[in-house]
Amino acid sequence: MVESAAFDRVAAAARAAGLSGPVEIAPAVEAGSAWAVTQVDNTWPVAVDPAGGEVTARSDFADWPLLAKLSGLGIQAHMGLLFGLVNQILLAALALRASSSGATAYGGSADPPTPTAAPSLAPRQPAAASVVCRSVSCSSAYR
Repeated sequence: MVESAAFDRVAAAARAAGLSGPVEIAPAVEAGSAWAVTQVDNTWPVAVDPAGGEVTARSDFADWPLLAKLSGLGIQAHMGLLFGLVNQILLAALALRASSSGATAYGGSADPPTPTAAPSLAPRQPAAASVVCRSVSCSSAYR
């Protein structure tokens, strides 16, 4: 069984390491190993030694490769976490615009569509020959 004082030490060390907001603390599977502490959004994880309350490892955004940074930022923007309320308002406006354009495309217009002539499926006659035969040597196909 894990003592609650260890949770308090780990939480305090995680706060000192820069984690804010709600955090998730996962005790180590093996005794003597570091505990994993992550923010609920799972963005900046750290590993903390429960006995001493020291941070043993961390994953800083500056250390991530470029594609991982872009992917993380894209996910946060898509979820509305990147810029807070402004991001959520922009996402809501985008969703309303997308749904309204879909509604107007399927009968949302007040004017009925004007009927147009359907294309004819009857076989067409070949156009008149453009070659004019003035001598006897012309092919009979052009006469």
